[in-house]
Amino acid sequence: MIPRDSAHERVYRGLLRLYPAAFRMRFSDEMVQLFGDLLRNARTEGAPGGAARTWLRTLGDLAVTAASEHARRDRPVAHSLAAAPSIASRALGLAGILGGAVLLAAFLVEIDPDLNYLRLLLFNAGAIAIGLAVHRLQAPGSRRLSVAVVAPLILANAWYAVMVLLPTLGLAPFAGDGHFVGFLAGLAMWLTDSAFGFVIWRIGAIARWVGLALGIGSLLAILGMDRFVQGDFAWFFSPVALAGVGVNGLAWILLGLAVATRRRASDARPQEIPPGG
Repeated sequence: MIPRDSAHERVYRGLLRLYPAAFRMRFSDEMVQLFGDLLRNARTEGAPGGAARTWLRTLGDLAVTAASEHARRDRPVAHSLAAAPSIASRALGLAGILGGAVLLAAFLVEIDPDLNYLRLLLFNAGAIAIGLAVHRLQAPGSRRLSVAVVAPLILANAWYAVMVLLPTLGLAPFAGDGHFVGFLAGLAMWLTDSAFGFVIWRIGAIARWVGLALGIGSLLAILGMDRFVQGDFAWFFSPVALAGVGVNGLAWILLGLAVATRRRASDARPQEIPPGG
């Protein structure tokens, strides 16, 4: 009888054709062996759906890395299955992409005012997700600085999300002062988003210049808040704020992509192919 894993391994070996030929010749046997070991370990541990999770991780790795290997044929290649982005990283990155996308959607399509709260909630959830994901990358280099900026980011976005959600539930705990409390929540959100962006730029663990764009865009977005867009300078503040919001949304999308596709460090990478080797 043919072992069950051999069928999985044959399918996986066939999928390796998505990689460049030179990469396959060098690493295919090691990758197939590693894949088989992962399947056997999943079965030995007895966790429900272990094989399915191994395949999900494998297919995600193929989707993310095969194209990049084709794009970098003239550079050293040292990818391995173990270095693929984790499912958690992909999920957090996708949340950030969705949050930035719904923010930009307002520039492209008319949104039902009754559904605007959902757009804002998705945006806040995406910001929180990216904050958590980027903290995992920044903490090894500067843990205190990362915590000092990510914790306020999460709290401020959660606060703003609550202020958005309360009216939809028919609740008004800040009657009379609700508008001002909502203004403070929005101000805290933009300021902490900006600080988060500048710290990304400072630490440089991921998408450094995207972090700078996020920092600047969030500051400009503050000018669009109702207590600022008044008086003789409204003609200037409004378009500048809209530009800031657009940059902010694009930055979250790019950060989401960076998080979702960033490969983890691995202690068991295949030997690199030297240039010209």
